Amino acid sequence: MPQKILLTDDDKDLVEAMSVRLERDGYTVLRAYDGDECLDKARAELPDLIIMDVAMPKIDGYSALKTLRTDKAIRHIPVIILTAKDQMEDIFKMEGIKDFFVKPFEYDAVARKVKSILQKKQ
Repeated sequence: MPQKILLTDDDKDLVEAMSVRLERDGYTVLRAYDGDECLDKARAELPDLIIMDVAMPKIDGYSALKTLRTDKAIRHIPVIILTAKDQMEDIFKMEGIKDFFVKPFEYDAVARKVKSILQKKQ
């Protein structure tokens, strides 16, 4: 059974492009476009990994991560953060992330980190 990744970003083009690559790498990709939808899908689907942007509508990545880490049902899910350069200093305030990537990022670097995190989970 393929491992599930919940990819959350308000940039629909980025979500679609990354989804195609992740699916080609053998993962099942769940898509969300804001923090609220991310939390709902995380609770419903229990993904193996969440890749999440910081700047999103409704609930931003900071608030979504804080909620993820306090919810017993989903707090174990590893999270990779995507961020813009001007948000870098805030990343270090975020507890419980496995890694972060600054946009624009190289997909291969993200793919290596995803593979590493998911291999450790097995």
